[in-house]
Amino acid sequence: MHERFKIIEENNIYAIAPSSGVPKQIIDKLTSKKNVYIPDNSFQEGYIYLSNSDDNRFEFLKNALEQNNCNIIWCMRGGYGSARIVERLYNLKKPKKEKIFIGYSDITAIHLFLSQEWGWRTIHGSMLSEIYDEAKDSKNFIYLNEIIKGRNFNIELTPMNTIAQNNLIIKGSISGGHMDLINMSIGTKWEIKPKKILFLEVNKKKGYQIDFYLTHFLQARIFDQIEALVIGDLVPKIDNYVDDALDSFVNNINIPVFKTSSFGHGEKNYPIMYNANYKIIKDMDSRYILKMTI
Repeated sequence: MHERFKIIEENNIYAIAPSSGVPKQIIDKLTSKKNVYIPDNSFQEGYIYLSNSDDNRFEFLKNALEQNNCNIIWCMRGGYGSARIVERLYNLKKPKKEKIFIGYSDITAIHLFLSQEWGWRTIHGSMLSEIYDEAKDSKNFIYLNEIIKGRNFNIELTPMNTIAQNNLIIKGSISGGHMDLINMSIGTKWEIKPKKILFLEVNKKKGYQIDFYLTHFLQARIFDQIEALVIGDLVPKIDNYVDDALDSFVNNINIPVFKTSSFGHGEKNYPIMYNANYKIIKDMDSRYILKMTI
């Protein structure tokens, strides 16, 4: 068995598409897996950038959260649409059984609700459909399997400012996600409530757009209570000013800022567990690492 497929061979998966649709060839591959359940009529044509109507997408999400047959709810794709249905979750009663919920990018909106309102430890990690994309690092899925089993792994960091270099250890719970959705959350019921460590990622942005987000987060006081910021792989870079925007920001803020290529929209997207306790340390080899404390 290929290591990247162990997670769907060893677990019962409830697959949902709360945002955009999924190519038919991927759906056919997933439905051939005996441990993967995709609800009937999950996809309907005519919604352009959505997998289905708001009502139907919410109903599939609701059913996934409330069912007891599968221990893992895995989003098949991001794209756009989760923010259109996330406020409906406030009408639900918190299930007695906590599920393992996986996704990233547009799925950030649902992560923020589940982690902040229900206290769930959801997982920012690769989409289910990406398991067939050979361009994606197999460790994305191997580490997902490891984190589900309660095992640990390290994400290597690079300090971006002097205050980061001078911090030997930072401990705390973690939250974050895609900058588009973090930005969209501000002023809503599901607005991000940052933990001590905040992680951010985004794709296909120009330098001024990165500056726009970071300036807005600063003025919205998103960074006030955090003790460290971790910025993921911002790929692809649309222009040559992305690094300039980051450098300008990190050298004018009084919190440790780190960067990593280990999560984001690129080849690597190693999982991060919301509400879990993490620590950032400098190890004996002078490497800075982000490590979940089980």
